[in-house]
Amino acid sequence: MPTTLAQPQPPLLQTLETLACAVDSPTAAHHLQRLFNISPAGQQWPDEWLGKRPAQPSLHAGTLDIALHTLQQTATRFPDLRETAERVALQWDYCEVLDDQQFYDVSLQNAVLQKQRAGDVPLKWEGFRQWGFLTPDPTTRFVPLLLDEIRIAPPAYHLFLHRIYRQQCFPHPETGLLVREAETAPAWLRPLTDNVEVTAATTPFPFNWQTTCPVTPIKTAVKAEPPALASKSAPTVVKTAAPQKPPAPQQPPSAVNMPESPITLATTAITPAPPLEDTAISKPAPMPKVRPPTPAKTVTQEEVVLPAILAQSAAGEIPMYQEMPDNGALPAHDMSGIASRSQRLRIAGSIADSVSLKDGSNSVSASVTWSPKPDWFISGNASLKDGEPGYAWSAGYANNKPGGWSVQANNWGPLQPGEGLALKKTTLNIGHKIKSRTLSNHKLAASANLGIPANGKPSLSGTLQWNPKSKWYARTTASVPLSGGNPNWTYAFGYADPRPGKWRVEYSNYGTNAFPGDNLNQGAVTVSQGWQF
Repeated sequence: MPTTLAQPQPPLLQTLETLACAVDSPTAAHHLQRLFNISPAGQQWPDEWLGKRPAQPSLHAGTLDIALHTLQQTATRFPDLRETAERVALQWDYCEVLDDQQFYDVSLQNAVLQKQRAGDVPLKWEGFRQWGFLTPDPTTRFVPLLLDEIRIAPPAYHLFLHRIYRQQCFPHPETGLLVREAETAPAWLRPLTDNVEVTAATTPFPFNWQTTCPVTPIKTAVKAEPPALASKSAPTVVKTAAPQKPPAPQQPPSAVNMPESPITLATTAITPAPPLEDTAISKPAPMPKVRPPTPAKTVTQEEVVLPAILAQSAAGEIPMYQEMPDNGALPAHDMSGIASRSQRLRIAGSIADSVSLKDGSNSVSASVTWSPKPDWFISGNASLKDGEPGYAWSAGYANNKPGGWSVQANNWGPLQPGEGLALKKTTLNIGHKIKSRTLSNHKLAASANLGIPANGKPSLSGTLQWNPKSKWYARTTASVPLSGGNPNWTYAFGYADPRPGKWRVEYSNYGTNAFPGDNLNQGAVTVSQGWQF
């Protein structure tokens, strides 16, 4: 694809050009993989030289504009790659490039960040406009589906939104506003310091951008395929300017497979507190009168039993295997309804169906947990949301008694087929179940949790659950980023019958709930059933 360039075209523009010319999903997926982890050390904006000039990484605002436009077009032409394209865009920091509707070219010279006002660019800022960076927003603003809070683990969604909105200057998914448009910027948000040099003079875009293979989304116009493509299945997009069949690209193992990026931690960040259980609220035994003392009272189904505060995944709770006492009776804190002591496979499971009140989407999931020994577990979850498959996993140690500790690794995902364990997206959670007679007397249970992402900043959360009557509960979790930022909260309430084969019905809101705020119409209703053997 010959082009006339004022300067040699940087590798990032070359990659974007080949991505814009991709004729099928596997080819586009291959080029998308090259756009991860291309930020210079100490920064989050992409280096347009892809590390080939390590002494002076740089980025022209016009290049980033082209990148956003190409990613949006790729997501439109190849719907199966939309999430991958979104992850590319959400990993970058836009604060240095766009400030108060003014664009800047940036570079690092001797660890000093230099900013120079950008001049005319090939796409006239169309890429930024499509994603909602400019005011006013277009009516067809491109909003990432990754920001759907029902698909992402609730606390992870809160921290993810905080990161991209307040720290990376990405438009808010609901309001379309940048943080500086919505409120007065806090002092810690990208202040100008002695380590930043700003040049007022504008500079023209030094590279040419002229793709030679325009494409048309198949959704708007399906055209007849040229003979060279007749033997292939219908591609997502039709190439209009290539006379001959291109050589078959080498397909990656999975079209949606991609390397780890900093932003994917948002789908694996902080999870709610691990299981916390409490025993029944004991009642003082009456003083004996004439009759001899009655034997010790046993817990019955009529007594108030606090349901366990179980760890939450993207599609529901982790089914935890409950240990059976020597007499074969159900323990007072059992929530899964296990009936037979003779069954010793040590496997627990659950099924769940969740409906979003916000957009009507439906998610069906199944979870299975194996406990090789008491308090140790390995859990997996498979989900299907509106036809899109996903999975998640957890493993670790969890002492479910009041005062117990838990240490577990969680990857709520949702991961896609081909991503494997995705260890770089994993979060280490350290939890403690608070033992308190005062809480128990008031039908309360509480826990604390420290979440440490593999590639991110830690967060501290606390969970409080109230059981006004047996089988009924209300729960709330508050999370605070330890690196600074505003706290947020989630809540849920419902009915859970601990007997074998019974159902659980829960309303939960794991959306963006700042203090104060509730967003009741944006929650979800989940129906689930558990078992074990």
